Amino acid sequence: MERLNQKVQHDLEWAHLLAHLASRAHNEVAKRLCLALPLRDKDEAWAHLALVGEFLRCIDADDAPPVLDAPDVGEALAHIRSDSAVPATCLIDVAANLKRFGALARYLQNRTDVCPKNAALVLPPEVVPSLISLARLAAEIESTFEPDGSIADTASSELQRLRARTQSLRQNLLVALERIAEQHADVLQDRTITLRNDRFVLPVRADAHRPLSGIVHGTSGSGATMFVEPERAVGMGNDLTLAREAVVREEQRILNALRGGVRDMLDEVSYACQQVAAVEVRIAAARLAWDLDAAVPQRGRDGEVRLLRARHPLLQLQKERVVPNDIALKPGHTLLISGPNAGGKTVLLKTAGLLSLMLQAGLPISADPDSTVDIPDAVLSDIGDDQSIDLALSTFSAHMQNIAAILERATQGAVVLLDELCAGTDPIEGAALAAAILDKLNAFGAMTLATTHFDALKTHAHESPRFTNCATGFDAATGQPTYRIHSGVPGASSALETALRYGIPASVINSARKAIPEGVRRLSDAVSALELAREDLLREQRAAAQERQESAAHNQALQAELARLKARDDKLLSRESEQLWADIRAARDKVRTAENTLRRRQASAAQIRTVRDEVNAVAEQLAPGAALSTTDMDALPGVPAQADQVRSGVAVYVVSMAKEGTVAADLQGNTVFVAVGRMQLRVPLSDLRVLKPAAQKKRGPAKPRQAPPVAADFAAAPVSVPVAVRTDSNTLDVRGLTADEAVDRLDAFLDSALRSAWDVAFVLHGHGTGVLRNAVRAHVANSPYVSDARPGTRDEGGDGITALFLR
Repeated sequence: MERLNQKVQHDLEWAHLLAHLASRAHNEVAKRLCLALPLRDKDEAWAHLALVGEFLRCIDADDAPPVLDAPDVGEALAHIRSDSAVPATCLIDVAANLKRFGALARYLQNRTDVCPKNAALVLPPEVVPSLISLARLAAEIESTFEPDGSIADTASSELQRLRARTQSLRQNLLVALERIAEQHADVLQDRTITLRNDRFVLPVRADAHRPLSGIVHGTSGSGATMFVEPERAVGMGNDLTLAREAVVREEQRILNALRGGVRDMLDEVSYACQQVAAVEVRIAAARLAWDLDAAVPQRGRDGEVRLLRARHPLLQLQKERVVPNDIALKPGHTLLISGPNAGGKTVLLKTAGLLSLMLQAGLPISADPDSTVDIPDAVLSDIGDDQSIDLALSTFSAHMQNIAAILERATQGAVVLLDELCAGTDPIEGAALAAAILDKLNAFGAMTLATTHFDALKTHAHESPRFTNCATGFDAATGQPTYRIHSGVPGASSALETALRYGIPASVINSARKAIPEGVRRLSDAVSALELAREDLLREQRAAAQERQESAAHNQALQAELARLKARDDKLLSRESEQLWADIRAARDKVRTAENTLRRRQASAAQIRTVRDEVNAVAEQLAPGAALSTTDMDALPGVPAQADQVRSGVAVYVVSMAKEGTVAADLQGNTVFVAVGRMQLRVPLSDLRVLKPAAQKKRGPAKPRQAPPVAADFAAAPVSVPVAVRTDSNTLDVRGLTADEAVDRLDAFLDSALRSAWDVAFVLHGHGTGVLRNAVRAHVANSPYVSDARPGTRDEGGDGITALFLR
């Protein structure tokens, strides 16, 4: 069985796929695990697929898991377990693994909704409590070392003290040696201070007439120079040596302490390092799946494999143009594939086989996510040429040896791949033998894919319910294969067309065509004609589908254009509305200008009112909801209201609101109160049409109303209101005052307004708690100066303003 497994993996280039997987892993342990990725049983494979699928969804959502690029610490942990010394670099590598594990833990803890299986597997309840301790250990190790791997001065206060003392002793020694060198310059080769045997020395000439007393630590290669530690510096050198040894002892103590910390949590540390490698394998699988546009298929339970839009992953990774195909396999059934050489038959076999191995390994497959599979128990293959001169095996003999082993091992649910079954021998005997082998595999319950050029075998498949003929497409018009498979029909080998395409002279092809028996030639021509008709039909179907797609796209474009035009119209309306309000504001400015002009000329109150009425009329025409044009008015119910027609109980039509109502109070000036539904509005006479008796709806008499001073509940400002121009001069600001202070100021303000013959005034009380607003409105409700009041419009300041209409 092991030999069969090796042959399958060789035939399907499994090692190449694993190499691509390993290239997407970011640590050496994970790379080794990828290259040795095992084939699993069904349940384990589905579990691994689910784990990889979670990370794939994260990558699809642009929320990729962390890169776990940690070094291999297996050997270091083994040394620590045996209480052996380890270099500082090993401890640094352990800390790197713990940091990566911490990052992974945080990532999973924050994504338990999208990675529940990985979170549960990596962070079981017994591991979670150790996360803080592991993070603390990693931080302690990391803070102990400098970026270059040396122990930091801050690793301990004692180390800092010892290193400072060592540096001081060294500096003092160098100063002393410089003085000695200066004093004995005549016996020195030069005044350079060097090291010999870890001691500072001076280069003394061997021929010096007056040698420098001290300890000789060596000579130069020529013997012309002696390296002498001056006697006066020996004591200082000894002190420096002792200080250095003290530093080394402290550094070793620090390393031992760190090693002890790792050893105390060795099980937790080992688990963390193992998870960093294991999870990186799953993340690498997700990265590979993303590059392949691969997916986790649906799980089937019937033993069948239905691959939708299956692609060969290695061809995808080579950036080849890959034609997807649907492949349906079921136990006890053979898919017999025929068609031209170089038409994609073997690629189809390898695609089915490689995707089956990927499923067994728990890797997402290069097929649509709607594919449904029951992971096969085994994959067996006979693909390629296994002839061996050493073993005296011909091509046919080698194939038969492989087929014999497959027949011994094939079981229910195994995928069997047979390329050019029984080729290389007499075609009549070969076809008969191939049919018998395939019948046997069907009886075992295997799922078989086989390729052939034998017409007799195609006929056998046509007559047997346990076979399905499939053809690889060939475009007779272009003489090129389409690489698509078509189920239910056999494919023509098109050997002559293929030979012509690859350079065989046409004369040779014509001679060969004449040599083909008439019956065989007619059958071949019929199959070719059928192939041509099928390709024509497929082209028409594709053209129709393209037309539908273009039609849908055109319709979508039309909808988008309609939406754009509507948005443009809305924008234009908005601009027109803004322009109308700008005109209103300009009219109000004219009011203020006219008022100021008249006042400067000492005009009478009547003259001021006349000017105001004229401008208000202009503003009413400009405002949204203003009276319609003369042509439009003819289509409205009723007749324009006249002053003598408007009295309590008369049915009217409010033009600006397009609603009917009833006059609730007699006309006051140019305005009148109208009841519309449950609302009572103050409406200009010009906005009313009196309904004729026939147009009036039956309604009870309106309750008479005598021009009430102020509505008690101060409802929101009505849709149609007299134009009231608010300026700084006609506005009283009482914000920040008490209620009593506000009322006192208001009375004085109203006295002034009356003397100035104002028609309207405003009180700015703000929103606040409502105390000022209620006090103001309660006071003006009983004021003899005020005929009516309302909240401010949105343009005036909303409910933070009260508009007062003066008598």
